[in-house]
Amino acid sequence: MDSINKSAATINGSIKKTQANMGRDLETLESVDADISALRSQMDGIDAECKPLYQLVDISGTDEYKVATDLIETYKMQLEVAEKANANIREKQAVLSAKRFDLHHIESEIAKVGNNDHIDRQIAELQEEQKVQTQNGANAEMILEQLKVLSMKKNQMLSDQVNSHFNIVRFELFKYLKNGEVKDACIPYVKDGDEWKELASAANTALQIRGKLDIIRGLQRFYGQHFPVFLDGAECLDSTSIGAIEMDTQLILLSVSEDKELVVR
Repeated sequence: MDSINKSAATINGSIKKTQANMGRDLETLESVDADISALRSQMDGIDAECKPLYQLVDISGTDEYKVATDLIETYKMQLEVAEKANANIREKQAVLSAKRFDLHHIESEIAKVGNNDHIDRQIAELQEEQKVQTQNGANAEMILEQLKVLSMKKNQMLSDQVNSHFNIVRFELFKYLKNGEVKDACIPYVKDGDEWKELASAANTALQIRGKLDIIRGLQRFYGQHFPVFLDGAECLDSTSIGAIEMDTQLILLSVSEDKELVVR
């Protein structure tokens, strides 16, 4: 840019100097042209006056003739100077046109440089904005991750609170998917020794009955309402399973008798 600006300043100075010289030359040329026009008018008048005498008198040797011829030579020299001045002016006009073309080219280059600087500033601003947006995105992801951790902690606390009301039953209130997301659920599991089995499908009949009774017991405790419980299908339980049942209320066992006949009384 410094080199371009220096070149532009040099060309502008040269153009101003050339224009000043051309102004002076034009003034000189106009003055010379006026003088030439006046002299030509005088010469035409003198020639018209002397023309009738050319045939009568030979005046080539007189002082007046010499003065006239000297004056004519002077006018011719002035005319040559004027023509040279015209040629010089045309040459300077050509130089001036070339300088103007160079100046236009330099101004175009300066405009391009200025436009490039503007583009660079825009790129820098966009890069800064991109950094801000990237940081905002990272902050948002961090907040979402914290919310996810908080939600998981809340679910765990809720699960612990719910499961505290049961002895051999545990509820799973959320499940992990393959993509890492968490899905709400409500799946009861019953404890079989050291292993937890899904109450609806994996547990045997006796374990299912014990798990359901444990759920009834936990709900009665939670709501503070204790009612007798009728257990149908008690024949599926052996003495060990019946002895392991813990209830806070009256438990009435219904089982199928071994009588083969229905007695109506």
